[in-house]
Amino acid sequence: MIVKEIEISDIDISNPKYLILYNNISNELFNSIKSIGIINPPIIVKSDNKYIVLTGFKRFSVCKELGLKTVLCKVIDENEISFDKCIKIIYEDNRDRFTDIEIGQLCKKYIYHGNDVKKFLELIGYPTSEKNIQRFTYLSNLNERILEYYIEERLNPEQCFLLSQINTENALLILNKVLLPFRFNTNETREFLTELNDISIRDDISIAHIIENTLKSQEKINKNDIRLCIKKLRSPKLIEVEKEYHKIIKSLKLPKSVQISYSPYFESNYIEVKAKIDGKDKLNELKTFIGNEDSFKRLIELISLVRGERN
Repeated sequence: MIVKEIEISDIDISNPKYLILYNNISNELFNSIKSIGIINPPIIVKSDNKYIVLTGFKRFSVCKELGLKTVLCKVIDENEISFDKCIKIIYEDNRDRFTDIEIGQLCKKYIYHGNDVKKFLELIGYPTSEKNIQRFTYLSNLNERILEYYIEERLNPEQCFLLSQINTENALLILNKVLLPFRFNTNETREFLTELNDISIRDDISIAHIIENTLKSQEKINKNDIRLCIKKLRSPKLIEVEKEYHKIIKSLKLPKSVQISYSPYFESNYIEVKAKIDGKDKLNELKTFIGNEDSFKRLIELISLVRGERN
């Protein structure tokens, strides 16, 4: 590898061989290159007297936009480096910037050359647990349209992963009809997909049919309406229990430092109490709350409700 100035016109910036699609270039990167130039030279590969980009697509794009004629680069001869080594260099050069989505794209390129996910993870030094192998198997097959939404910063990495696990047609339908229009966050997305799948399997009905019926059920519908409709379909009794649960919580008038939660769908038979205590005053506040006879009775009532001991 040598370091030297290369004319931008000699570099094939759009060559897709090593390209990992990326989101918008940050103002920080643009202003940094504009004011002080390239700090970390991008890496290019010389192939048949042409140069293709290995890492640094964003840096080259900024340089081109600024009208620079040359860029200081690290140059590798393609005859002196293996494809595996190139993949490893891309990962190592972007380790701090890559999310699982970019790693999934890199994995896809590696698989395309006749390898598998486990070998890819071993190559980049990533744990090869069954969970990771499964995760990057899904992400390496992520639908291009879902990937575009991620690049546009309309979806986060975990939402992409959740959508990658379901039929592409259903994923795009859910995405365009529900998740994007109503701005579902990660937890809401996970819950919604789980409930949809449960209903579809139980009632032997298509996800498309469930969504269309839900959206038609009310003239004007918002996110909470959609979530409530799906919850009712999955478990009508659950909705009534939740209403009673929130009624008791409201009557407790919890101190701001105390939070009470339960497992999704009341699948466990306990409540979880979290208290933020940063001093004697907060500790006394908690002691007073627990020691209050009325509060204690309502907590017992709450536990009974979660355990299914109340009708």
